[in-house]
Amino acid sequence: METSRIPLKQINYNDNSYEIGRRVSDDRLLVSIRRHGMLRLPVVLGGSDGYAILEGFNRLRAAAELGWESAECLVAASPDPERFLAHALEKEYRRDIGPVGKVRLAGILEELFRTDPSRCRRICITGFAVPEQVLDDPKLRKFVMEMPAPLADYCDAKDINYRVMGKLRALPAGALTRLARWVSQDRMRVNLFRSIVDMLDDICRRDGDAGFLGGIDEAPAEGEVPDSHIHERVFEVRYPEYAGIKKKAERIVAEYSMPGISIEVPRNIEGPVLRIRLDLDSRDGLEGSLKKLRMLDEKFLAALMGLLG
Repeated sequence: METSRIPLKQINYNDNSYEIGRRVSDDRLLVSIRRHGMLRLPVVLGGSDGYAILEGFNRLRAAAELGWESAECLVAASPDPERFLAHALEKEYRRDIGPVGKVRLAGILEELFRTDPSRCRRICITGFAVPEQVLDDPKLRKFVMEMPAPLADYCDAKDINYRVMGKLRALPAGALTRLARWVSQDRMRVNLFRSIVDMLDDICRRDGDAGFLGGIDEAPAEGEVPDSHIHERVFEVRYPEYAGIKKKAERIVAEYSMPGISIEVPRNIEGPVLRIRLDLDSRDGLEGSLKKLRMLDEKFLAALMGLLG
């Protein structure tokens, strides 16, 4: 390979045929390149319509974002399977390859490099810990390769496992589009994302689709965390009995409204139990505290018992 200064406008950033690494989502790489330049040269492949990236996708994207007009690169005449594999193993050692990237790696070895099937399988299992059942599931692999880009980047960045991806594959296209928008707009916590996918899978099995997503009010209330708001809306559809009891409880609390009295509706309704919380404040004095206790009269308790059927 020879070293050459390549105009960045001649690089085809849309060609990600050889991309396997996680996409960098913070500013650390930008800061490093701004201060020190590229500590390792990217590798590109020359072609009639510009240059395709073989190594250094994140570095070249960062350089373009910094406004560089050109960058020193190693220019390859053709892709080298052994160099690519060594590069991939190094990235795996640094934990720079996520579950989506590993599926992409298997496809590159099989389809672009025509690696012997038994060797390819051995490399994926022993070198990159790809489960055998994933390698043997062409439908799942095709889905992972083709899922919406924001969703693929999120699954890679957060190490979403293949079990969850299998449930994603079963969801309607509209649900995937909505999930992709949610993970691209907000920082969705992994535990909530997994729970949402599990609930959507249950809803689709029960109702046949996830059409209700079109009617979700995605704007959180003041002080509410966006991903918690979305999770709560999906939870209410998955567990309508919980949503019904919660709304009745809210009406009762509003009717008997007083600071210091709250009702807790368990998230998993497994028994006929509600919890009433009574906060006594020394600043209320004896009379104020007694007033709160008197609120827990027969009528109030009867209304609460009605929630339990």
